[in-house]
Amino acid sequence: MPEKVDRSISLLWGNVIATVLAVPIFVLIVYIYISLWGVETYYNSLDILANNPIWVLILLIVGVIIHEVIHGLTWQWATETRVKIEYGIKWAMLTPYAHLKDAVSAHTYRIGALMPGVIVGLLPLLVALVTGNPAFFWFGLVFTIAAGGDLLVLWQIRRVPPHILVEDHPERIGCYVYSEDKQAKDSIA
Repeated sequence: MPEKVDRSISLLWGNVIATVLAVPIFVLIVYIYISLWGVETYYNSLDILANNPIWVLILLIVGVIIHEVIHGLTWQWATETRVKIEYGIKWAMLTPYAHLKDAVSAHTYRIGALMPGVIVGLLPLLVALVTGNPAFFWFGLVFTIAAGGDLLVLWQIRRVPPHILVEDHPERIGCYVYSEDKQAKDSIA
C-alpha cells in the first residue's frame, strides 16, 4: 500500500512567507517598469488606481476568480480522466482556493499550480513592460505576487518525480505525496 507523506504548510505560515517574498518581487518589478517607462508613468498609474477604487476592486475579484478557475481547468485538461475540483474561500485567512479532490501525477499537479501565475500574472506583466500600459502593469504585478502560495507548493514538491501521485491537501497549502517503496520515499523527503 502506498505511503502518504505530508508536503504542506499552514495557511497562516504560507501567507506570511508569501508576503515576505512579495516585497522584493514588488520592488524589482516596479524598478524594471520605472526603468523602462519612467517614474512619471509610474506615478500616473498610481493616480489611475486611486481615482478608480471600484474598478480596482472589481478587477481584483474577477482576477481571483479567474486565477482559481485556471487551476481547475488546467487540472481537468492535464489529466486523462475527469477529476473533481472544489472552489471556495477559507474565510479565516481570506484565502480563495481551488481544491483538487483526486490524486494526480506530480507533473499534472505542477502544471495546474503554475498556470494561473503565468496566465493572469506574468503574461499581463510582460504586456505592461512592453507597452507601458498601467492597467496591465498593476493587474500583472498583483497576480504575479498572488501566485506566491502556488510557488510555495511547487517548492515543497520540487524533488518529487513527475510520475509519483500527489493529492491536494484539503486544509493546508500543499499536498500529500504517495510513495510505494523506500527509494521513492527517500526521493520525496
